[in-house]
Amino acid sequence: METEIIVFDQSFDASFQEILQVIQDFHNKLTTIYPNVVIEVEHQKREGKEYRIIRFLESMPWGTPDVDYGHIEIVPMYFYHDTPTVIRLYCSHPKFITIWGGLGNSFRSILKVSDGIKGLSTTPWTLIANHGHDRKILELYYKGYLVEDIAYRVGYATQTVYNRIVSLRKTYGEELVPYRKKPIR
Repeated sequence: METEIIVFDQSFDASFQEILQVIQDFHNKLTTIYPNVVIEVEHQKREGKEYRIIRFLESMPWGTPDVDYGHIEIVPMYFYHDTPTVIRLYCSHPKFITIWGGLGNSFRSILKVSDGIKGLSTTPWTLIANHGHDRKILELYYKGYLVEDIAYRVGYATQTVYNRIVSLRKTYGEELVPYRKKPIR
Protein backbone atom coordinates (compact mmCIF):
# COMPACT_ATOMS: atom_id res chain seq x y z
CA MET A 1 0.00 0.00 0.00
CA GLU A 2 1.27 3.46 -0.87
CA THR A 3 1.49 6.30 1.61
CA GLU A 4 -1.86 7.89 2.36
CA ILE A 5 -2.30 11.55 3.20
CA ILE A 6 -4.75 12.80 5.78
CA VAL A 7 -7.23 15.21 4.22
CA PHE A 8 -9.79 15.55 7.03
CA ASP A 9 -9.60 15.34 10.83
CA GLN A 10 -12.65 16.46 12.80
CA SER A 11 -14.62 15.38 15.87
CA PHE A 12 -18.41 15.12 15.89
CA ASP A 13 -21.12 14.49 18.45
CA ALA A 14 -22.54 11.59 16.47
CA SER A 15 -22.94 7.86 16.96
CA PHE A 16 -21.29 5.30 14.72
CA GLN A 17 -24.71 4.59 13.14
CA GLU A 18 -25.18 8.28 12.23
CA ILE A 19 -21.68 8.45 10.76
CA LEU A 20 -22.22 5.22 8.84
CA GLN A 21 -25.47 6.61 7.39
CA VAL A 22 -23.60 9.66 6.02
CA ILE A 23 -20.97 7.33 4.53
CA GLN A 24 -23.62 5.08 2.95
CA ASP A 25 -25.49 8.05 1.45
CA PHE A 26 -22.22 9.42 0.07
CA HIS A 27 -21.31 5.98 -1.31
CA ASN A 28 -24.68 5.77 -3.07
CA LYS A 29 -23.99 9.11 -4.78
CA LEU A 30 -20.42 8.09 -5.60
CA THR A 31 -21.54 4.88 -7.31
CA THR A 32 -23.48 6.93 -9.86
CA ILE A 33 -20.08 8.18 -11.08
CA TYR A 34 -17.89 5.19 -10.16
CA PRO A 35 -20.25 2.18 -10.22
CA ASN A 36 -17.66 -0.36 -9.03
CA VAL A 37 -16.73 1.36 -5.76
CA VAL A 38 -17.30 -0.86 -2.73
CA ILE A 39 -16.91 -0.31 1.00
CA GLU A 40 -14.93 -2.62 3.29
CA VAL A 41 -15.34 -2.25 7.05
CA GLU A 42 -12.66 -3.41 9.46
CA HIS A 43 -12.51 -3.30 13.27
CA GLN A 44 -9.20 -2.74 15.04
CA LYS A 45 -8.24 -2.23 18.64
CA ARG A 46 -5.30 0.07 19.36
CA GLU A 47 -4.30 1.53 22.70
CA GLY A 48 -7.47 0.06 24.19
CA LYS A 49 -9.78 1.96 21.81
CA GLU A 50 -12.06 0.49 19.18
CA TYR A 51 -11.19 1.80 15.73
CA ARG A 52 -13.37 1.31 12.70
CA ILE A 53 -11.61 1.50 9.38
CA ILE A 54 -13.78 1.92 6.29
CA ARG A 55 -11.97 1.54 3.00
CA PHE A 56 -13.26 2.66 -0.39
CA LEU A 57 -12.11 0.30 -3.15
CA GLU A 58 -12.94 -0.07 -6.81
CA SER A 59 -13.18 -3.71 -7.79
CA MET A 60 -11.17 -4.56 -10.87
CA PRO A 61 -11.18 -7.69 -13.05
CA TRP A 62 -9.45 -10.74 -11.62
CA GLY A 63 -5.66 -10.46 -11.85
CA THR A 64 -5.72 -6.64 -11.78
CA PRO A 65 -5.18 -4.89 -8.43
CA ASP A 66 -8.20 -3.10 -7.00
CA VAL A 67 -8.12 0.71 -6.99
CA ASP A 68 -7.71 1.94 -3.41
CA TYR A 69 -9.26 5.40 -2.91
CA GLY A 70 -8.18 5.62 0.73
CA HIS A 71 -9.91 5.02 4.02
CA ILE A 72 -11.94 6.51 6.84
CA GLU A 73 -10.85 6.10 10.44
CA ILE A 74 -13.57 6.40 13.09
CA VAL A 75 -12.64 6.31 16.76
CA PRO A 76 -14.33 7.52 19.97
CA MET A 77 -12.36 10.29 21.63
CA TYR A 78 -12.85 8.84 25.14
CA PHE A 79 -13.18 5.40 26.73
CA TYR A 80 -16.74 4.42 27.76
CA HIS A 81 -18.30 7.15 25.62
CA ASP A 82 -19.93 7.05 22.18
CA THR A 83 -19.29 10.73 21.59
CA PRO A 84 -17.43 12.75 20.59
CA THR A 85 -16.12 10.67 17.72
CA VAL A 86 -13.06 11.55 15.67
CA ILE A 87 -13.29 11.04 11.92
CA ARG A 88 -10.14 11.07 9.81
CA LEU A 89 -10.11 10.71 6.04
CA TYR A 90 -6.99 9.37 4.34
CA CYS A 91 -6.52 9.76 0.60
CA SER A 92 -4.39 7.22 -1.29
CA HIS A 93 -3.72 9.40 -4.35
CA PRO A 94 -4.04 13.15 -5.10
CA LYS A 95 -6.54 12.48 -7.88
CA PHE A 96 -9.06 11.30 -5.23
CA ILE A 97 -8.82 14.40 -2.98
CA THR A 98 -12.05 15.90 -4.36
CA ILE A 99 -13.93 12.71 -3.44
CA TRP A 100 -12.70 12.83 0.15
CA GLY A 101 -13.30 16.58 0.30
CA GLY A 102 -16.91 15.93 -0.69
CA LEU A 103 -17.32 13.36 2.07
CA GLY A 104 -15.75 15.77 4.59
CA ASN A 105 -18.25 18.45 3.53
CA SER A 106 -21.08 15.93 3.96
CA PHE A 107 -19.94 15.21 7.52
CA ARG A 108 -19.77 18.92 8.35
CA SER A 109 -23.17 19.74 6.86
CA ILE A 110 -25.06 16.76 8.37
CA LEU A 111 -23.39 16.00 11.72
CA LYS A 112 -22.94 18.24 14.75
CA VAL A 113 -19.32 19.33 15.10
CA SER A 114 -18.11 18.47 18.60
CA ASP A 115 -16.89 20.89 21.23
CA GLY A 116 -14.75 18.04 22.58
CA ILE A 117 -16.78 17.49 25.74
CA LYS A 118 -17.55 13.85 26.27
CA GLY A 119 -21.12 12.68 26.22
CA LEU A 120 -22.10 9.48 27.95
CA SER A 121 -23.24 6.60 25.84
CA THR A 122 -27.01 6.30 25.44
CA THR A 123 -26.64 2.69 26.57
CA PRO A 124 -23.74 2.80 29.06
CA TRP A 125 -24.55 -0.65 30.46
CA THR A 126 -23.33 -2.17 27.18
CA LEU A 127 -19.86 -0.78 27.90
CA ILE A 128 -19.21 -3.08 30.85
CA ALA A 129 -18.21 -6.75 30.78
CA ASN A 130 -21.20 -9.07 30.50
CA HIS A 131 -20.87 -11.02 33.78
CA GLY A 132 -23.94 -12.43 35.49
CA HIS A 133 -26.66 -9.81 35.72
CA ASP A 134 -24.27 -6.82 35.84
CA ARG A 135 -25.50 -5.28 32.57
CA LYS A 136 -29.16 -5.72 33.53
CA ILE A 137 -28.50 -4.24 36.98
CA LEU A 138 -26.76 -1.22 35.47
CA GLU A 139 -29.46 -0.79 32.80
CA LEU A 140 -32.22 -0.73 35.42
CA TYR A 141 -30.11 1.57 37.60
CA TYR A 142 -29.79 4.04 34.69
CA LYS A 143 -33.51 3.81 34.02
CA GLY A 144 -34.16 5.02 37.57
CA TYR A 145 -35.22 1.82 39.31
CA LEU A 146 -34.65 1.59 43.05
CA VAL A 147 -32.19 -1.02 44.30
CA GLU A 148 -35.09 -2.98 45.81
CA ASP A 149 -36.89 -3.06 42.43
CA ILE A 150 -33.71 -4.10 40.60
CA ALA A 151 -33.17 -6.91 43.13
CA TYR A 152 -36.70 -8.18 42.57
CA ARG A 153 -36.31 -8.10 38.75
CA VAL A 154 -32.97 -9.95 38.65
CA GLY A 155 -33.72 -12.34 41.53
CA TYR A 156 -30.96 -11.14 43.86
CA ALA A 157 -31.04 -9.89 47.44
CA THR A 158 -31.19 -6.10 47.80
CA GLN A 159 -27.77 -6.02 49.48
CA THR A 160 -26.26 -8.08 46.62
CA VAL A 161 -27.50 -5.58 44.04
CA TYR A 162 -26.21 -2.69 46.15
CA ASN A 163 -22.80 -4.41 46.45
CA ARG A 164 -22.70 -5.07 42.68
CA ILE A 165 -23.37 -1.37 41.95
CA VAL A 166 -20.59 -0.34 44.37
CA SER A 167 -18.23 -2.89 42.81
CA LEU A 168 -19.08 -1.75 39.27
CA ARG A 169 -18.44 1.86 40.33
CA LYS A 170 -15.01 0.89 41.70
CA THR A 171 -14.19 -1.02 38.51
CA TYR A 172 -15.54 1.41 35.89
CA GLY A 173 -15.56 4.73 37.75
CA GLU A 174 -18.17 7.29 38.76
CA GLU A 175 -18.57 8.46 35.17
CA LEU A 176 -20.04 5.13 34.09
CA VAL A 177 -21.71 4.21 37.40
CA PRO A 178 -22.62 7.56 39.00
CA TYR A 179 -23.91 8.17 42.49
CA ARG A 180 -27.56 9.11 42.81
CA LYS A 181 -28.57 12.30 44.56
CA LYS A 182 -32.04 10.95 45.32
CA PRO A 183 -34.15 7.95 44.27
CA ILE A 184 -36.01 8.31 41.00
CA ARG A 185 -39.45 6.76 40.50
